[in-house]
Amino acid sequence: MCATMGGFCPYPAVPNYSVIFPEPRPANTSAPAVSGKVKTVLHLSDIHVDPLYARFRILVPRDAQPGTEANCQFPICCRDYENQTTPLKWGDYFCDTPALLLENLLDAIPKIEPIIDFAITTG
Repeated sequence: MCATMGGFCPYPAVPNYSVIFPEPRPANTSAPAVSGKVKTVLHLSDIHVDPLYARFRILVPRDAQPGTEANCQFPICCRDYENQTTPLKWGDYFCDTPALLLENLLDAIPKIEPIIDFAITTG
């Protein structure tokens, strides 16, 4: 909070960690039989939504803003930090997705493909 919201202290170091899965993968698994039917699959991957991107400027002083620096010295860029040198356009590879972009994407999906048999979100 001190570093992200107020900028009063440095960001802490990220400790090394590992993820332990609770159960091993099942043995003797096999693929299902081929049905011959075509299925439509929606796969959304690595969306990384930033819910503060240009949404709640009045509520949070360090929320993401269009035109802010994407290549900064902080762990989270695209924020309204002091001493930024390079203004950038709305959105950047180094910034997380604005919530409005995700909302527009989700609104567009049924217009592009109204029948989806299976959807998965990964990343």
